Amino acid sequence: MILRFRIGGQELEADAGAATSIALPFDPRLARSRAFGLRPTTAPPVDIGGGRTLEVGRGAAINCADLHLNAHGGGCHIEGVGHISREPWPLSTATLPALWPATLLDVTPARLGASGEHAAGKGAPEDWVLTRVAFERALDAAAETVRDLAAEPAAFADALVLRSDVDGAIGPDFDFHGGGAPYPTAEAMALLAALPTRLLVLDLPSLDREDDGGTAPNHAIWWGFPDGDRAVARATRRDRLLVELARVPLALAAGPWLLQLGVPPVVSDAAPAGVWLLPVCAANR
Repeated sequence: MILRFRIGGQELEADAGAATSIALPFDPRLARSRAFGLRPTTAPPVDIGGGRTLEVGRGAAINCADLHLNAHGGGCHIEGVGHISREPWPLSTATLPALWPATLLDVTPARLGASGEHAAGKGAPEDWVLTRVAFERALDAAAETVRDLAAEPAAFADALVLRSDVDGAIGPDFDFHGGGAPYPTAEAMALLAALPTRLLVLDLPSLDREDDGGTAPNHAIWWGFPDGDRAVARATRRDRLLVELARVPLALAAGPWLLQLGVPPVVSDAAPAGVWLLPVCAANR
């Protein structure tokens, strides 16, 4: 199916049949967490008593399992401002377009101590970080590919997809707990906060350092919370959304895409997410 759409006066096409999933699945076959020691996903068959379970392989007519997961740790998930706000703010409150003009960025990590930048919260010189300089280079490179479509870079800024695993070294069953996952510096967060972007997609377990000092400073910057204030009404960008634990194949080129987002109707601060990237080209090319 070919989707035709117009951005900034330019007619473009996206091939829905060529969509690529970039969501790391919640997989009960894994015996460990994928992030920060949070519980792994399990799906035991329902026990109906008398030694019987709802499992076809054990004589039942149907398979019926109890799915146990932690949305923040088991796989690709989306979270809203309620993740760090004082008052509940469930994802069901958010407006979620089915398609987002998006830009895929390759952002290479660097050591904090050698970067000339600093962490918004707790940090150490040996930390791997995503710097403002790296983001600026990635944005400039992606802007050229957007202009190749005769479109302005801002037209594909609704969503940003960050690929930090630029070498493909992280496997699908990788456990980030204690592994020193990269995180954006304070300078990088200032850049991101100033963009018109509403959806940020990471191939990392969190926007913050695993041990961030207990304040989730990068999350707070993303949603525009004043220092030390977690009232939803005070968040200047409470419409923003964040996807973590995506997995972006190296075969996907940096630059413009259409992003398709699927979120189950869960009344919670976070939920598993399906994320697909659809290739974009000029119409009739």
